[in-house]
Amino acid sequence: MDVRDYIHHERRSNHTIYHLFITTHGNAMSGYTMNEIIKDIAGRVAELEDKHITLHTMRRSIATHLTENGAGIRFVQKFLGHSDIDTSHLYAKQRKRRYSLF
Repeated sequence: MDVRDYIHHERRSNHTIYHLFITTHGNAMSGYTMNEIIKDIAGRVAELEDKHITLHTMRRSIATHLTENGAGIRFVQKFLGHSDIDTSHLYAKQRKRRYSLF
């Protein structure tokens, strides 16, 4: 199932909310609730149970993987919704530092 299937088939058809993750009541899911879900899932995976995984760490990981796989800085900026390109440059600098260690 992809995101389109989820939106069109799994949600009740009368939802007019534009958020991807919604509660059972049809409201936008809060960041706190999403972090609790992530914490619960990570706690069930032995390799992750001692890690502090949050939405923010996942977002940073995605940005780092994008830059490591050749995504342009402007793409990363738009993808993450950064208004300032300097914020996106932080991920490129992390990548550069990571590869200079080898």
